[in-house]
Amino acid sequence: MEVSHRHQFSQNALIMAYCTVRRFDKARSLMDDLDKRAKDEYIACTIRGLTYAYVDNFDVAFSYLNEALKARDAMLLSLKYEHWVPEALKKDPRFKELLNKIGFPKVN
Repeated sequence: MEVSHRHQFSQNALIMAYCTVRRFDKARSLMDDLDKRAKDEYIACTIRGLTYAYVDNFDVAFSYLNEALKARDAMLLSLKYEHWVPEALKKDPRFKELLNKIGFPKVN
């Protein structure tokens, strides 16, 4: 985090790591920081959506991911293929709908 000056990507990676080891208190603290920073600087909606997916808050996650779609956030293009996208998010029916809206070949 220090090397990147708290870059949103590295902060997101740390949130994911904390969730993996079930340190949700630390993850939520970093999520709160991202929410505060988003008031004054650009934090990609895809990043914010993924952070909520890591803590199983899929309603908020999809809200941000749909905002990312409206904003044409290029990070959305990685959702289908990246290993760091939570499996539980991928299993939600809204994920397939999102991929279809993005324009990936139809997912059944």
